[in-house]
Amino acid sequence: ACHATGKRKRDQTSSERRAKRKPKRRWLLVKEHVEERLYFMEKREGFFGRFFGISQSGSNMRTEILAGITTFITVAYILILNPQILADPFVITGDVAMAAKVSNGVFIGTRIGTFLCAVYAKVPLAQAPGMGLNAFFAYTVVLGMGYSYNEALVIVFISGIFFIVITA
Repeated sequence: ACHATGKRKRDQTSSERRAKRKPKRRWLLVKEHVEERLYFMEKREGFFGRFFGISQSGSNMRTEILAGITTFITVAYILILNPQILADPFVITGDVAMAAKVSNGVFIGTRIGTFLCAVYAKVPLAQAPGMGLNAFFAYTVVLGMGYSYNEALVIVFISGIFFIVITA
């Protein structure tokens, strides 16, 4: 601990030791800061984290927000196309007022189903009518086979009951 001059080497402070180290690149500092913030955000569990049990399911808020945005984009696409498909029989027959009601019904049904899945069942699912079945319903059953909308809806209801009986 003695130098050639005979003077004792003094203890360095932590800031002096950091200054002697090779300086980190700026992007590493930014990355460390972001990781630190994300770690803090993941550890802090707010209302939504507690209500939906996000950390218990092995997820985090960042993942859930990205999944929500993805689901929203998908449902937005469905909410544009499905009402057009289901309203086509009414537009073709000239009943434009009923076509608007069908479009609103698809929107309201999607909102209610998604809300119940989120709040009541606490599962991350969006409920919307399926496009393939809607196209079959509107173009094949109503327009192609000549059934009225009421008759076609009864057929769908009966098939739903059969499905419940078969799977129960």
